[in-house]
Amino acid sequence: NVYLTSDHLDVYIATSMRERHEFMFVSDFISKFEANSLVSQLKLRVFDPTQAYCQSRIDKGLAEALMLKRAACTIYLAQESDTLGKDSELASTLAQGKPVIAFVPEMDQKFWEYLYSTFRDLAANGHEGESEGETLVRILKIYRPDAAWIDGEIRDHISGRQRLDESRLKEKAQKAVEDHYNRRAKVLKDDHPLGLQTNLNTGVANGVLVARRFEDCARLVRGILLNE
Repeated sequence: NVYLTSDHLDVYIATSMRERHEFMFVSDFISKFEANSLVSQLKLRVFDPTQAYCQSRIDKGLAEALMLKRAACTIYLAQESDTLGKDSELASTLAQGKPVIAFVPEMDQKFWEYLYSTFRDLAANGHEGESEGETLVRILKIYRPDAAWIDGEIRDHISGRQRLDESRLKEKAQKAVEDHYNRRAKVLKDDHPLGLQTNLNTGVANGVLVARRFEDCARLVRGILLNE
């Protein structure tokens, strides 16, 4: 109701949330974004999809379409996979001539530790008794699901023929996450069929902006909203 009756919206967050870790990552992103020094003083109205639930897909579609019409820009969160809904929100924003910032995390040790600790917290709360090795295999299933077929070491580990130690599993999981996000960034910058849209009002091409660092994402939003 708040989002439907609001007279304007500054930032729309385009995301897909099916699994528990996705809700946690999106919630953490929005909290950190709103607290960032580059935007915190602007008192932005940000759509938080973790706080908006609709039982009806019709209600959800209409509400999100209205927010996209009112929002000044969209942040598209690159996750494990694309969905029709999230991609249509990217395209709809660009077709209105507004900016889309695709945030694709850049892998470093700090990001890996954050991601891994989040999965371990979830394991403690929802997968009681899950070992660190099992958590790492779960991460591999998400970020490199084909590993069970094309990686002999992982295949042997899952089948029990030859177990990998945790350090080797962690190395493989970290590489899988890094490769995944590097690939997502390249697709959005170079290959995504919806990444370049015609502004329906002017006929001018409008393309997605890809940010790999959190600070760059906040800086882009500030520049867009302050016309800098």
